[in-house]
Amino acid sequence: MGISDFFTSAIDKTSATTKKNVGSGTSKTYFPAARVAGSAVKADVVETITDYGFILFFIGLAVWLLNIYLNPAAKIIMGTILMCYSSLLIFQRKGILLIILFWTWYIYFGARTDQTFALYFGIISLSTLFIYYKLINKERNVGDELKAGAIPIIIFFLDIGLISLLTTKFNLPLTDLTQSLILFIPWWALLGLFTSQKQSNLLSFFKAVGILYVIVILVIGLIPSVGYTEIKSTLPGAEQFLAAQEKVQSQISGKENPFVSNLACITEFENFQGCVNKRQEDSELNNICKKQEKKQEGTEDFAKCVNDQREKKKKEAASVLVGGTNDPTISQPTKAEFIETKFSTKNAFTEPGKPILQQIEFKINNPRKQIIDLEFSCSFVQGDKNIEAKILGNSLEKSVGGETIRRTIVCQGPNTFKGTFNIVYEAKIKGLKSVSRLQRAFIPEIKDYSQNEEMKKEILSTYFNSNNQWSQGAEDLSRVDFAFGNPVDNPIVEPTSMIIFSSVLRNPGKGKIIAIKNYKFTMNNAELDSLGFSVKSGDENCLSGTSVTLPPLKTSFIEQIPLSTCIINLPDNFKNLKEYQYREFEGAVEYDYLVRKEISMTVKTLELS
Repeated sequence: MGISDFFTSAIDKTSATTKKNVGSGTSKTYFPAARVAGSAVKADVVETITDYGFILFFIGLAVWLLNIYLNPAAKIIMGTILMCYSSLLIFQRKGILLIILFWTWYIYFGARTDQTFALYFGIISLSTLFIYYKLINKERNVGDELKAGAIPIIIFFLDIGLISLLTTKFNLPLTDLTQSLILFIPWWALLGLFTSQKQSNLLSFFKAVGILYVIVILVIGLIPSVGYTEIKSTLPGAEQFLAAQEKVQSQISGKENPFVSNLACITEFENFQGCVNKRQEDSELNNICKKQEKKQEGTEDFAKCVNDQREKKKKEAASVLVGGTNDPTISQPTKAEFIETKFSTKNAFTEPGKPILQQIEFKINNPRKQIIDLEFSCSFVQGDKNIEAKILGNSLEKSVGGETIRRTIVCQGPNTFKGTFNIVYEAKIKGLKSVSRLQRAFIPEIKDYSQNEEMKKEILSTYFNSNNQWSQGAEDLSRVDFAFGNPVDNPIVEPTSMIIFSSVLRNPGKGKIIAIKNYKFTMNNAELDSLGFSVKSGDENCLSGTSVTLPPLKTSFIEQIPLSTCIINLPDNFKNLKEYQYREFEGAVEYDYLVRKEISMTVKTLELS
């Protein structure tokens, strides 16, 4: 008997019983089974809603759904309440003392770590814990207490933006898994659900749905094809977590919950993944046009905006495939060095008349798989003598690529050098490229001072919470650093201010910058002058330039080389704003670099008998 047959039979029997009773003149109809079932359901519901874990699940879910409407202070207050609730009712007062001490240090004292405070607070905390657990409440298991206190504290950090902070702090790529953990996991709700104590069918159902939800979110994330002057803490404070959370959510929010997308596409058997991907992309593009571009949904401008954003996304995806600047390895630096190996002989004997041979390894970490040229040379130096030696094999290689480049370099010197001397290895790396990124917020002209300051405060807390008022990029051998504003490190650009644009070429590597072939500054892959930015006064090549004159080679170990300084004009679309606009700029440089290594060597003549 199938499910449909079962229900049909049950309905027929019920109908027959009812008719029988009515036909016989009976005034009452009795359904004892239904009454028992109703009582069982009622008891099950009561058992569920009186469970402390389920109450936490319900409250945590509500807070998660309303998260976008809560300000930072409200989030911290709710996190504190739920942390204490968990300790008092879920873990039966275990760990509450640890949570109180944590809250006092982290929230009240702002996570201070200076030595004097840490000493006093540490002594007070340890004394309090000792007195409580050893003298007052001896029956408590300290291990259980620490565990019960640590779990709500960890959930507190996850809820206010721990993953977001780690993502922004270490410049990590926003993977599908990271996005899923940031946007779609209600941490407090899950804690309540899986710590519920009472047994009921309704709770079991919610737990099953919760497990299914977590599995779907994780699978979609893991397998994308399926789906100062004052004392301050060295640790990030709660406001930094929340700011990082808001910043990351501003970059990735707007996508439909993957769980909802999967449910909506469950009937699309032939094109399930295509349906999910399309719903995700459509929701993301609609959000960009609604919240960032300020277009009204349902209008022609909104539809055009969505189409433009879709085309832009396709171009960005194509640029990644051909090694463009949107490569997620931007946080990994390009490095180059000579490395001595066990075959890099420092003491040797040689027969009279035979040349001296020495070898070393040259290695480049090339995470963006740039195509470069390599030119090797070596020389022997002893006192005033500096004699160019010979590289065995190819000293010049063109169009070299790969994520890791390794070469063994063998230097053959003259047979006239005896005693102790230095072998100098040099490698010229030509055609290197490096990219930096800079965020700026453009605001409208607001004459009301308090309103203007409130807008600036909101922008700073949302987007600029650490050192990102400066350009950021990988610590490559060389990198262009740039900024603009007034002062230049002010990330908020007002239309009435005089805007200074400055750029320098830094040298984080240990070698020399020997050529700057070109540099340029762009927004959305378009050069700034083509977007309406222009030089008002100062260096004409402020926004892009070629063939930069460098100081003499002997002095090019300097930390940075000035590129340009000027006053710029903003394009018209940034002058007459109604709402503030947040934008990202890129600075790119192409350059040649020299890496050098000296090795001391002692050679003695082998006397032949």
